Amino acid sequence: MPEKINETNMDKENESSPEKVIYTMNNTARKNKRPFTVVVEGNIGSGKTTFLKYYDNLMSTEVFMEPVDKWKNLDGNNLLELMYKEPKRHSFTFQSYVQLTMAEVIIPLEILSFFI
Repeated sequence: MPEKINETNMDKENESSPEKVIYTMNNTARKNKRPFTVVVEGNIGSGKTTFLKYYDNLMSTEVFMEPVDKWKNLDGNNLLELMYKEPKRHSFTFQSYVQLTMAEVIIPLEILSFFI
């Protein structure tokens, strides 16, 4: 893993590495006293989790991972597998459950329960 970027090594090279991009965004957020959000989208198996695990180790970032284990075991049913086996039958159910579980990850449960 590359070294973490900080004030002393920020100007070592004049290139845009992922670490320098995050460092710059963090500094901007601190100056504005506001956090910022970055959303990562991609197809299943495209490397979203690998990408996010890398950034989870960087300065002051908070990563919300997809709850894939919940999708693979809903009362003993693997919704992800069912969706791939019979997409016409299970896609709506799967996508609805994905939205619910992602909301649970991002929105605190006490707020979410107010809307249910």
